[in-house]
Amino acid sequence: MHKFYTLSSSAIDAMRDAVRAATTSVYWESYIFQNDIIPTHNFIDLFRQKAEEGVRVVIILDGFGSYSVRTDEIDTLKAAGAEVLFFTHWFRRIHRKILVVDEQIGFFGGVNVGSQYVQWLDLHLRVTGKLVRSLVRTFAHSYAVCGGTDPMLLAKQKLAAPVARTKIWLLEHWPVLGKRKLRKHYEERIRDAHEHITIVTPYFLPHSWLVRALKEAQKRGVAVDVLLPQYTSPKGAGIANYLNARRLTSDLMHFYFTPEMIHAKALLIDNTEGMVGSQNIDALSFDHNTEMSAVFKQKSMIRDLTRIISGWKAQAIPFDRLPWKQRWYHRPLVTLLDFLQPIL
Repeated sequence: MHKFYTLSSSAIDAMRDAVRAATTSVYWESYIFQNDIIPTHNFIDLFRQKAEEGVRVVIILDGFGSYSVRTDEIDTLKAAGAEVLFFTHWFRRIHRKILVVDEQIGFFGGVNVGSQYVQWLDLHLRVTGKLVRSLVRTFAHSYAVCGGTDPMLLAKQKLAAPVARTKIWLLEHWPVLGKRKLRKHYEERIRDAHEHITIVTPYFLPHSWLVRALKEAQKRGVAVDVLLPQYTSPKGAGIANYLNARRLTSDLMHFYFTPEMIHAKALLIDNTEGMVGSQNIDALSFDHNTEMSAVFKQKSMIRDLTRIISGWKAQAIPFDRLPWKQRWYHRPLVTLLDFLQPIL
């Protein structure tokens, strides 16, 4: 079973409720975690309560994205029996957002937890069934990478994966371990597309290989739609989105900008295969950060994703109708953007 959340606040509500109902374990992994949605969503206090009840609470946070978590909050959690680990690396981030409750219910996608994000458009998934086993396994990998020592949780790295790809599976991207899978997936899916490619992303800073792949698809008559936010956070990313939209727009490649901040990350191929996860279209996601996505062919999920994207697109503004004009300084910015793209 699955459920899509299209607003950060609804996903955060659902995760809070799931943690409240936990009876055996809570595994939480997040890039950005800010415990400032108080009093309605005091996750620190909720994690403390569950740990004191005897629930196994394990929290993995990125040291950069979750820098605002205070020392006293960490001490409170540890005193209650929770385990808190941070991933710290000069050039890499754990960019994933995962919650597994009682090893029976899983949440993942693009949603960050913090008051500034609650009204963002986003994509987050709630799943049950066999896929949760894969979520537990990948969480255990993160736990090991971050220095976790609990033998019981470390052993879950060896949980059996599906014998073959079913109608939904996880794509795990671990540059820190030398396992880069995103590029291959995008290249293969774009190459195999026959009619339509849809990309949803908050930040569109594509590598040259991705631009080439999309242009080759257009030569075959494949239409490409890219859905972006009109106003981004951070604001500088919006200029890059506009500049790339301007130079890549063509008869078969169209850019649409949503009035609201959209933080969703999705790939839809021919309305037959979808992908939803944590990855952005930039060098950070493809080359440096740990990411995770679900790839699926389930007709019900494809139907839901198509409906969601169509609704967003209906409210979006095509690039050629935006009140945006190229300025004299944009040309050198494009040159600078191309120079910096390998690290952006």
